[in-house]
Amino acid sequence: MQIFFSPSASGFYCIEVHGDNMPADAIAISDELYRSLQGRQIAVGLDGLPELYVAPPPSLSERRDTLKAAATKKRFEVETGGLTLPNGARVGTDRDDQNSIANAVAAIALTGLEAIDFKASGGAWVSIAVPELQTIAAAVGRHKQACFTAERLHHEAIDALADEKIDGYDVAVGWPGTVLEPEATPLA
Repeated sequence: MQIFFSPSASGFYCIEVHGDNMPADAIAISDELYRSLQGRQIAVGLDGLPELYVAPPPSLSERRDTLKAAATKKRFEVETGGLTLPNGARVGTDRDDQNSIANAVAAIALTGLEAIDFKASGGAWVSIAVPELQTIAAAVGRHKQACFTAERLHHEAIDALADEKIDGYDVAVGWPGTVLEPEATPLA
């Protein structure tokens, strides 16, 4: 069965199926060419023959947008990935955890409570005293701010990149750690 290609319709035809309904510009092509392109996206070559469609590379603007999206995704992962406090306690920092901590701090301010009961991730109950809760809230707040600052710095760096440097940019570096070090105590 002879296969034909129509540049005007960008389609394949054969006399047995299409008969007299083939476009006037349909030209015979080899079985080998047809098999190599079958089921793939094609384009019309300068010679009018079908060829494999090759998508143009993304524009510089699209590449910058892709890098910024990767930095935003990384920020969210680091921001919500949790923290380990200097005492070894693990604190969740996903959006629900952040809201729970903020609500607990607000409850203490409004009610004068001296401690708040929480259910730890393992299911055990813990009672957190006000100073410890405030320390946790401050650590989570600093961590969240550090994550957004890192994302902003990445976005600004991506915008400032010379065109030839864009493909070598690494959004995985420059993020705050998730294990907090004890704050330095000044020597007296």
